[in-house]
Amino acid sequence: MSNPSAARRHRRRAALGWALALAVASHAGQAQEVPPDPAAAAVESGATAATGPVRVRYLLDASGSMRARFGEFTRLEAASAMVRALDGGLLRGAPRLRERTLWAYGARSHRLMRDCSDVTPLPRGRDGGLEGALGSVRPTGISPLVHALGRVLGSSRGTAPEAWVVFTDGSDSCGEDPCRWVERAVASGSRPRIYVVGLGLDAADAERLGCLTEKTSGYLLDLQPGASWGRPIGRLASAVLERGLLRLRVAEIEGADLQGRVYREGSSEPLRTIRADRREEVPAGGYRLVLETFPQLEIPYVEVLPGEERVVAVEDVARLTVRALSSDNEPLPARAALTVEGKRELERYLSAGQPVYVQPGRYTVRVEVGDSVLGNETLELGPGELRTVSMGGTGFVRARAAGLRHLAGLDVELQAYDPTRPAVVSPSGSAVPVPAGEYRIRVHSLPAYVQERLEVAPAETTAVVLRGLGILRVDLRDADARPLDVRVMLMRAHDGQPTAHEAPAATEDAQAIGPDAQPGAPDAQLAAQDSQAGPARAEGAGSVVGTFRSGVNQAVLAGTYDLLVETVPTRWERGVRVEEGSERVVYIGGAAPVPRDRAGQPGAIRSARPAEGT
Repeated sequence: MSNPSAARRHRRRAALGWALALAVASHAGQAQEVPPDPAAAAVESGATAATGPVRVRYLLDASGSMRARFGEFTRLEAASAMVRALDGGLLRGAPRLRERTLWAYGARSHRLMRDCSDVTPLPRGRDGGLEGALGSVRPTGISPLVHALGRVLGSSRGTAPEAWVVFTDGSDSCGEDPCRWVERAVASGSRPRIYVVGLGLDAADAERLGCLTEKTSGYLLDLQPGASWGRPIGRLASAVLERGLLRLRVAEIEGADLQGRVYREGSSEPLRTIRADRREEVPAGGYRLVLETFPQLEIPYVEVLPGEERVVAVEDVARLTVRALSSDNEPLPARAALTVEGKRELERYLSAGQPVYVQPGRYTVRVEVGDSVLGNETLELGPGELRTVSMGGTGFVRARAAGLRHLAGLDVELQAYDPTRPAVVSPSGSAVPVPAGEYRIRVHSLPAYVQERLEVAPAETTAVVLRGLGILRVDLRDADARPLDVRVMLMRAHDGQPTAHEAPAATEDAQAIGPDAQPGAPDAQLAAQDSQAGPARAEGAGSVVGTFRSGVNQAVLAGTYDLLVETVPTRWERGVRVEEGSERVVYIGGAAPVPRDRAGQPGAIRSARPAEGT
């Protein structure tokens, strides 16, 4: 029959093995975030073990103090789990790693014996693993760290690069200084890279062990109970393999998929492709980055340190997408030529709908569908800007005058900047379909109302609010109260000051330039001709704005005007004020029209004295 005590020990070991397995799985799951699995990165990049050390030595502190609790487990149990995780990561990242050995110090003699030579190399299993050796370690003695370092150094052969990783809860307890030992025993040019994983170190021990790692170009990883160690151990694996993380970040463009090529310093062959916001593991060293922008953007030097993450932030980049649309707003297969303004030699072709990252500046875009050109556009892009340029397609425009429900007889003319496109007339208040693009708005008011740069997007309704317009009507009747149809001349007020409403016209989708009241406008020319054949202008009257017929609702810009009515005798109405969004009616009774001969020419006209406005 088996020994009951041995059976209990076996059950305890089995339970402990299950607990450690669960702990390793839990911490390994946490380590998958950052950095990535070294194995996958090594396969993608083609990196080999030649980029890192040839030999790795694990030094495990098995002194009696390692029996103390470290979170849910003892310090030795936690350190053993970390050794397994680190060893697994190194093997995945460098399958051809030549040699891995495990040394334990303080595991054979009791601490009361104070054996400062208690250092033991532990054999690996038949499969080359360390599981059996780790399971045989029992914490009993003191911590002869410096003697252990000397034994490991004595076992080293040749000049191949080595990495040593020490797992301990303190420094040397035999009166030795690890930092002084490395300065005395090993020449600076041939020192192994030493890393220390500390488990709850006090300040004095952390300082001594930190000096050891600093002298050998390693680093100290001081872990505390309850803290997650999966991510730090993953970073340590990258550092041991002398690799680091490289990440490209595009500022102000969320979800950017900008790509680039990574070159070793001094090499013309790309090592790998890098994509924005993805961490890539690369051997430590200097690199040159060439980004797939237009024009091509090059970052001449980036240094990646072992175990560190280097973030390369790119700020001077914008993203442009060019679309080609049919009249039904369906995507068309097309290609776009993108040219740096003023530099024809810098030109790039891209497929419609394909986003391209560009450096800030001015560009010209030409979209071609088959053998025809769909459109051209010049644009300026700023850093971090996301721009979509659509050519072709159909949009809708709805125009209305502020404060006026109906504007009978008022048409809004949309004039395309492309001279090959005909003008489109949009009745006020109605949405009309127009080819997408930029337009000039012209309203046949008095004076003419002009608004520049109205952008009409495909499949969208652009609402335009025309501000500063009112309605003016002259209600002219004869002695029998019958309406008369005569010509009315509109002039600016006689004080010579501008009378039209000069405030910029506000729109919901465009910026207004303002009214167009130049003397050369067609309406003004017509009015000048009519004034020569009709009634004489009164002394002190302002410039002629235009003419309209009595009894008709005429759109005018808000302001103060003088009216010259073609009656017998000629009738003046001075200081007629028209407010924005209002309808102003001027009533004149007992009037007679100007007589005309058979040829339609006016007869003798007698001018009346100018009257005050009504």
